[in-house]
Amino acid sequence: MQASLTSDVEWQISNAEQVRFPYFCKLPLVIEDFIKDNSGRFSASAPDSIHVVVDRNLVTGQNDSSALLAVHSLVWLISNASVRL
Repeated sequence: MQASLTSDVEWQISNAEQVRFPYFCKLPLVIEDFIKDNSGRFSASAPDSIHVVVDRNLVTGQNDSSALLAVHSLVWLISNASVRL
């Protein structure tokens, strides 16, 4: 499997949150490290806090606590899509 990354995309699940899960030691790829190693931008807040990033048409949330804000951001993007056309 080959993974790719564009440098203008941000992802949010931090190592601090992933390491708490029992599957962490079995992951073939640690997302935060992969992004940083490939010159990507990574942003995250403290574990379990709400953190959402909107990058053009991509909406990402750090964790379950961020789901509602991520959905609101996606709805906002969709509702304003006709304005940008």
